[in-house]
Amino acid sequence: STDCIDSYKGCKNASLCPKGSFCPSGSKYPQPCPLGTYASDDGSPSCNTVPSGSFSIFKVESQNCTNACTNTQQCTKGNFCPAASTTPTPCPIGTYSEDTGAPKCVNCVPGRYAPSTGREICLPCEEGKFTNGTKQSSCSVCDAGKSSLPGSTLCSFCAAGKFGNNSGLCFSCPPNTYSDTEGQKLECPSCPPGRKSYKNSVSCFVELYGLKFDFQNDKTTVKEGGALVYNVVLTSEAERKKDVIIYGNVDGTGCTLTPEKVINGGKFTLSTFVDRLDLRLDALS
Repeated sequence: STDCIDSYKGCKNASLCPKGSFCPSGSKYPQPCPLGTYASDDGSPSCNTVPSGSFSIFKVESQNCTNACTNTQQCTKGNFCPAASTTPTPCPIGTYSEDTGAPKCVNCVPGRYAPSTGREICLPCEEGKFTNGTKQSSCSVCDAGKSSLPGSTLCSFCAAGKFGNNSGLCFSCPPNTYSDTEGQKLECPSCPPGRKSYKNSVSCFVELYGLKFDFQNDKTTVKEGGALVYNVVLTSEAERKKDVIIYGNVDGTGCTLTPEKVINGGKFTLSTFVDRLDLRLDALS
């Protein structure tokens, strides 16, 4: 029989079923593999289901599947392919796929988010924002008086000498204001009458004899583990019968000041250390 295309038995003029098609026993004509299946070899009695993480590409010409259905292709990054996929599916918001051949997408972990579909990676929350849940499409802004590092799952109080507004960020107290507690909201209190302060101050002082702080290299803040050096000078040469002893004092914890005192002016060094149990987010001053 000239129309018999049984690949296993029968006909004198039988020929193998072509790739991309299947031929059950007794078939007269090859049948194209359905969507989500493929046949990579000649003479296939049935089609294989496209495995998870892959998809099949079809090109239909004259109702016959040609140059396709013969194999599979791995799912691309940012997409997922369940079994029998015919095209990659973009990962939903809050999820990602960083590898090829993914059968499913992965949820973003706390501190990260995916704002759009088809993401290859999740983005870290920006400074001043946080998220403590999984599969998030956005991050929340820290409350006033708090801030956070990039990729954070929670917010921490602004350090003393700073304040925080509704932006989720911490800012230095301006000159002649101060903040002696953590978590100062919206603005720093003004110094009482007769007292003054410098930027980032935790207290105000009375300017006796015209005391002036001359910070080395204009450096007025220091990160934990560093040191801040400044000179104290007398700007007034008012008559005095004896030397002026200037004592240094530190408000709060986490740093030391040396020496204890200078006479008629001199150099102080503020040294800080890192508290592993309470890591500060902001510069100290």
